[in-house]
Amino acid sequence: MKKLFLALLFVTSSTLLVEAQTFDFKIDHFALVVEDSDVSADFYANILKLEETPHPDLKPYFRWFVVSGNSQIHLIEKEFAPFEKNKSMHLCLSTQDLDGMIAHLEKNNIPYWDW
Repeated sequence: MKKLFLALLFVTSSTLLVEAQTFDFKIDHFALVVEDSDVSADFYANILKLEETPHPDLKPYFRWFVVSGNSQIHLIEKEFAPFEKNKSMHLCLSTQDLDGMIAHLEKNNIPYWDW
């Protein structure tokens, strides 16, 4: 009976320690593998109007864009295995001007759809 009590006491005290600790995470960046970094960068810069920020090592085929504050999207040009596209895997950006964004997409002939 003592062993069970000690194990239960350990689990309970460990759980309390984990619950009291917080890390206050924020999204730093989201990396996307792309086929052509220049074509993709053109979309993020000219269609989404995101500001490009330099890659610290000035590596070719890496393009970084600021989303908000310190959050970024990193475009990385690499070969990768094809996969089945699924709308459940997605990047979501929000805007206060949805009508303006839709008009901008339509003006630039960018296809889009509602979920």
